[in-house]
Amino acid sequence: MNFETTYSKYNDQLRLHIGKYFRKVEDLEDVLQETWLEVFRDWPVGRDGDPSIDWLLLVASNNVKDAFRGGARGSRRCWMGAFPADVATERGICTSSPADARRVAQINEALAAVEPELRELATKLIDGCTERDIAVDMGISQQAVHRKVGKLRVQIKEFL
Repeated sequence: MNFETTYSKYNDQLRLHIGKYFRKVEDLEDVLQETWLEVFRDWPVGRDGDPSIDWLLLVASNNVKDAFRGGARGSRRCWMGAFPADVATERGICTSSPADARRVAQINEALAAVEPELRELATKLIDGCTERDIAVDMGISQQAVHRKVGKLRVQIKEFL
């Protein structure tokens, strides 16, 4: 079976698998594209058989994990650094109002002041991950994630 046939056969199944982890279509499409690029790069010349769906799902799952850990797209996914007002406005984080720009700067400063682990947690929450998904990704219990979310809120409130 060639790559094009494999793509046609399994693309919808991989889209559903990856789609379970992302709310944003753009993130889903990025990870799906990265998965197919990796499959294509690793595609053996002259392959006769159909690749295992298990292998394809493993490649997809690894790319999902990479996306949540920051991976190659880390700088795009994480907006924890302080943005200049024009960049924040361009990215739709605030309107052109000076008060909104000041508020965004305050929030960015607050996030920069919290512990690195809590910044990572904040990034995942902003990206739409559930506490359960975060627990699985971080290898801790859901209760521990819930406690960390509470700690994050306290630290941000103290700063603001």
